[in-house]
Amino acid sequence: MGPCLKPTARPILGGLGNIDAFSFAGLPGIDPWEAGTVRLYDPRTGLWRLYWMTSRSPGDFDPPMEGRFEDEVGVFYGAEERDGRAARVRFVWTHTPGAARWEQSYRFEEDGPWKTDWIMDFRPAG
Repeated sequence: MGPCLKPTARPILGGLGNIDAFSFAGLPGIDPWEAGTVRLYDPRTGLWRLYWMTSRSPGDFDPPMEGRFEDEVGVFYGAEERDGRAARVRFVWTHTPGAARWEQSYRFEEDGPWKTDWIMDFRPAG
């Protein structure tokens, strides 16, 4: 995969959310593009809602992913269309000292197997 360029992230709403933005270049067969996420925490329910945005569909947020963190693991669920079919999507965030991992999976049937299609590993710069 090509590099992720110019990533930025910052807290919003006094720590009840955060926003990130980044750009991608050099993906085979794909023009450069920008994307970002708005994450909002509801302290009444303990739920986070994650809203994805991309220059590929400007003016729109994707439907939110919803979930929570327990014991350093965040699990979030949502719905999207893949290959013209309705799919259930899952994000899993795991945190270990000095690193984090984000993994995206999807499935078409409610009890079908999760198929992982994207993993990102994060480490502090420097």
